[in-house]
Amino acid sequence: MKKHYLTHFFEPSTIAIIGTGEGSDSIEAKLSERLKEQFKGKVWLVHPRQRSLLGGSRHYDTIDQVPGRVDLAIIVTPDSQVNEQLDRCAAVGIDSVVVLSHLDDRDGFLRNQFVESLRRQADNLGIRMWGPDCYGFVRPALGIRATLDRVDIKPGKIALISHSGAICRAVTDWANASGVGFSTIISLEQAAGVYAGDILDYLVIDQQTECILIYAEGVQDSRGFLSGLRGVARSKPVIVMKTGRHGEVAGQQLPHTGALVGNDYVFNAALERAGIVRAHSLTDLFLAARAFPIHRSVRGERIGIISHGLGPAIMACDKAYDLNLPLAELSNESSAKLASLRSMDASVNPVYSSRFGLNDEFMEACEIIAKDKGVDFLIVVLTPPRGRVVADVDERLFKIQKASFKPIVVCCMGGDNVAVIRRSLQERGIPVFSSPENAVKAAKYLTTYFKNRTYLVQAPASMAKDVHPDIEGARLIIEGVLQEGRKILNQLESRAVLKAFNIPINPSWNTHSANEALVAAESVGFPVVLKINSPDISHKVDFSGVSLNVMNAQAVRSAYKKLMDDVQEKKPDARVEGVIVEHMVTSAANRELLLGIKNDSVFGPVLVFGHGGTMVEVM
Repeated sequence: MKKHYLTHFFEPSTIAIIGTGEGSDSIEAKLSERLKEQFKGKVWLVHPRQRSLLGGSRHYDTIDQVPGRVDLAIIVTPDSQVNEQLDRCAAVGIDSVVVLSHLDDRDGFLRNQFVESLRRQADNLGIRMWGPDCYGFVRPALGIRATLDRVDIKPGKIALISHSGAICRAVTDWANASGVGFSTIISLEQAAGVYAGDILDYLVIDQQTECILIYAEGVQDSRGFLSGLRGVARSKPVIVMKTGRHGEVAGQQLPHTGALVGNDYVFNAALERAGIVRAHSLTDLFLAARAFPIHRSVRGERIGIISHGLGPAIMACDKAYDLNLPLAELSNESSAKLASLRSMDASVNPVYSSRFGLNDEFMEACEIIAKDKGVDFLIVVLTPPRGRVVADVDERLFKIQKASFKPIVVCCMGGDNVAVIRRSLQERGIPVFSSPENAVKAAKYLTTYFKNRTYLVQAPASMAKDVHPDIEGARLIIEGVLQEGRKILNQLESRAVLKAFNIPINPSWNTHSANEALVAAESVGFPVVLKINSPDISHKVDFSGVSLNVMNAQAVRSAYKKLMDDVQEKKPDARVEGVIVEHMVTSAANRELLLGIKNDSVFGPVLVFGHGGTMVEVM
């Protein structure tokens, strides 16, 4: 089987560290030492002077002296030597390089200029490169550390792709405090020939990875990015957090990634159609990371809540309503069983117990709710117990989840008094949160993934065989408009294009006098609408260019004159090509819609659909 083109980065057999630092405390010595402790492959140190950095291990003056093939080279030389080392790597067939050299002595302009020159050099040499001056990447289970960050990371099933090294460092710190492990942590802050879509293409086949988190500041290769997202989302959940959502940032280019921010509404729609879940804060990204290991059991969004106390149950319900997450309606059979339990104070959703400890009946109630066919998801809220606590809460909840094939998330409110329960549940792989709101949020992210994933299998129906649009006619109309230097079709041209595609339209006349307008009104039938027809006025209401609900002949004459006078006053330079008269449609069942295409800076042509008429500006 042919290996993936990023295998040399993420599954290397041999790694060479290239540096010039002095002594055992140098960066290259520390890197080499850590790799030799954890990495099962061969590690070579390339150094022109030092030959005893690691207790007598064999070193080489230049990369071409290393015996055999080197899959991955890590360069930590001064930045002035990086160009030469890239050439040497290419000469011996190394195509995967991480440059961790710092650029502290260069100001912003010179720094960007140097980075761009390295990217061009790497591209010309056929080298895929991370760096310079970047976080790099880590593969904990394989012992691969192509980073200067010294924090140990617990192996796990979550991968992180980030546009920021600072975010990578924050995540590793949080992960250690939370007991969360990672399969891969990757920073794309400086990369040449490697894009997010490439990494997604690798992670979809990576057996170490079951869930992917992305911190994005923009998108470089939009087609590859979306293709990668769609490919992964079919089998593994992806949660994306993107910054730059607001107007003052949108449209700017990010200097360290070369990525464009683009329109946030378009980005959101693209993610949804690709089957992706979006988080709007780093806190929520971490929250989702805790929840998604149980994603395979999600089948719907109806939640059942059971709480040790009424107050926490109400808090969970409030958050569910805020997030439009429906509360499951328990069956009569389930309610009857719950009512028979002396410890439970409610037999409908949410179910709670205020008077007793975390006892056998509470656990029995959890099982009843989980078995109910109307429940897709169970949220269990635990507080510091006031009475007896069953010894095997973790095991029993694990068995309930396994038997029901339904996801369970738990909220353990409190500190030391619930620490043992929290830890034992986490060891069983059950997501645990500190507040009811966060537990419900986690459920929302999981159910959103379940819903968005269904979009992946939706495909628009092909054109019906009995429909024969005049595509050539529509094309000629649009070509004529473009030849005139216009970008907007007038009303008559728009109607002609719609008619070419057999879309029913309201009959209209273009008139050039009050008498012609009156004849048109009598033909289409009262009441009528009069609209100014001008290539210089796209939003007619802004210039009083529309008169609605005109009921009789005299009103037509008055409306015609007023339209012409108002436009003359408000936009005297406008070219007026007539006044359009059409029948006034007043049925409450009708809607005025906007359908168009806009060009997004990131994703290209985008369909725009929504409210029409005066609501167009809302879009």
